[in-house]
Amino acid sequence: MDARLGKRLVLDELFDLSLYKALRSRAPGPLQAILDQLIPIETRHYQFWRSFFGLEIERLDLRVGVSYVIGAVVPLLPVLFGARTLWPSLIVAGGVIVLVSTLLAFLSGMDVKRRILMNLGVIAAAVALSYAIGLLAQRVWGVSV
Repeated sequence: MDARLGKRLVLDELFDLSLYKALRSRAPGPLQAILDQLIPIETRHYQFWRSFFGLEIERLDLRVGVSYVIGAVVPLLPVLFGARTLWPSLIVAGGVIVLVSTLLAFLSGMDVKRRILMNLGVIAAAVALSYAIGLLAQRVWGVSV
């Protein structure tokens, strides 16, 4: 069996499952019902591929963690190299999102355009929510963002 394929499938299922769980608490009623149906299915997919390839999540934790750190650092790179506006970070982050989305779509057999648009939408929503939380923290606690 191809271990790399197994890891890719397991990580893809884990990504989808994590996304559905994260969206579930923020989704309006009808979408919550759909996510309630998808979460158990995605959980079974994740468990199936993990069992099929004999992969334990503990072995994947470090890779996933490092991936998240890299994802958080990439938009900061233009600032570290002297960028004074938001645009270089947005362009770099958008480019990486498109690159990773294309790779995930290719590996999972999903439509590339759909995956890119879905990931850009989810990330834009996460950024907007983070910004709103920052504004709320500023108003409530006087924290400067």
